[in-house]
Amino acid sequence: MRGPTRARLTICVLAGAALTASGCSYGDRVPVPDREGAVKSTAAVRADRRAYDGAPPTIPHAAFGARCAACHNAQGQSVSGVGFAPASPHEGTAVAGATARCNQCHVYVTDGGLFVPSEYQPLEQNLRHGSRATPGAPPTIPHRILMRENCVACHDGPGAREEVRTTHPERWRCRQCHVPATAREGFDSDLGSGYINGDEARRLWDGAKEAQASAADNLISLCESLDLGLHAAEILAISRLNPIKDSFPATIGLLLNMPMPEVDPLQDGINVPKSLLFTDVIDLLSIEELECVSPGMHRGWEDRRFACRRSRGAAQEATRVSLSAEDQKQLLVLAAYRNRLFRAPPPVRIETSAILPAFKHLEKLVEGLLAAG
Repeated sequence: MRGPTRARLTICVLAGAALTASGCSYGDRVPVPDREGAVKSTAAVRADRRAYDGAPPTIPHAAFGARCAACHNAQGQSVSGVGFAPASPHEGTAVAGATARCNQCHVYVTDGGLFVPSEYQPLEQNLRHGSRATPGAPPTIPHRILMRENCVACHDGPGAREEVRTTHPERWRCRQCHVPATAREGFDSDLGSGYINGDEARRLWDGAKEAQASAADNLISLCESLDLGLHAAEILAISRLNPIKDSFPATIGLLLNMPMPEVDPLQDGINVPKSLLFTDVIDLLSIEELECVSPGMHRGWEDRRFACRRSRGAAQEATRVSLSAEDQKQLLVLAAYRNRLFRAPPPVRIETSAILPAFKHLEKLVEGLLAAG
């Protein structure tokens, strides 16, 4: 182990000597926190090394004849008499050559003049902060992740930008709480408002009741009333609980987000949107004494039974709907038949005598959710 360590230190010492002799092309320096005598370039200087915001920075020193990663490693390090070599943000990038061919993106400055006269105006640097779902929530990541997997390169350590320095570097699993921002401009939106006001749910429920009139003798009507009725209950539950989604754990809150109204054939054709399912609705609105029927919804750091009780309390207070043991039993019959009829291959034996009596429990649920609006 001593050989490679000594070799690495020798490279950095030689690099420091070369840099001291050649000098950096930018002179503004500020002290490096917790590194006595060490200095680093100011934010303005570092921004000036990019052709535009987000572009790979140029290399501000002469070639040393050593591997870039010898100094620009996962943590970065001081180079005596020169400054601080920032950490590489590419550590951990799962792309071949991500840290091997640095000059493919980063180039040396050999001429201070313009290569070709141009009226090009670069995108100015914007040290923006990520948006938050609620006050106190972890901010989203306002930039792409690829080639920036090493969060601490910019957000912690001696080379960190003070404007974006983290207050909790000991929590090293950053993306457990911080997620990349989507294309949507903000969290608040009128998109999906048809779900919010319950109009879509009312239309589906009316269709379910109409089909139910002939469900005893017509298989198509039975399937139609089953699917429309359960979907109406799902939409109503989402619309009633969405305004208080911050009262639930994140695993449930994410299921209460409103979908975009536009249909994306590729995205929606491949991925089933994650939203509150009928069994989740049954679980949240069942009285406290009953067992959880959707345990995966209550995963997290809390005890599952405690999380279930707490979420049920919030949901039932908002909707004023509580399901008894018999309600839960009968509604699970409907959920089971819907899954077998629409989400599993045949054959399936349909017991009409088991399905039709359960509809009155579905009516209690849907009418209760409609009244809550």
